[in-house]
Amino acid sequence: YKSFKNIKLNKKEYFCVYCFKNPVNYRQDFYNKLVEKTKNTNKKCISLCKNHGKYPETIIKLEDKYKEESNTNNLNITHDHKFEYYKKSIFCICMENIIDSSPTEKIIQAIHNRTIPIFYGTSCDLFNKDAYIDVNDFENFDKCVDYIVNMSDTEIEKMLNTNPFNENNDLWYYFDDTKECKMLNHHCKLVKNILN
Repeated sequence: YKSFKNIKLNKKEYFCVYCFKNPVNYRQDFYNKLVEKTKNTNKKCISLCKNHGKYPETIIKLEDKYKEESNTNNLNITHDHKFEYYKKSIFCICMENIIDSSPTEKIIQAIHNRTIPIFYGTSCDLFNKDAYIDVNDFENFDKCVDYIVNMSDTEIEKMLNTNPFNENNDLWYYFDDTKECKMLNHHCKLVKNILN
């Protein structure tokens, strides 16, 4: 993490990015609450895929060159372009498809692109709790959203620049233990790039 360089808050254009292909009710509900709390402020929330909760006006219109055709003939946003918007955002919603799921590539992608993950799933001591928002730490979504919206610039910048991993954790062992998950192993390489 010695190469984990500090970044300034003024480099961020958006408050929060939301990018999911699969509609999940509690994820949509969280995004709705966040947009509701920020819609009359300069804290702009954006959605990149077809899911946008109750706020279609938050969708970023993407040019076709940033989309790729999937097996189902639907156009999906490419990783490179998705990450372009992640880098421009302070927060990124990284809520798992299933609440009792361990962290997947979602939180890794957010960390790699220097945005603060808003994580909801089974907590894992791999990640430093000072570097992300764990929804499980709050009584309900409303209290979590209020906390995020009311964070000071100093608090946000500190979180953005905190080492995202617990120093006593053996990253390589953790990921080697999940070899059956090709996607997670792919994102392990991204983690190694952060730390090297």
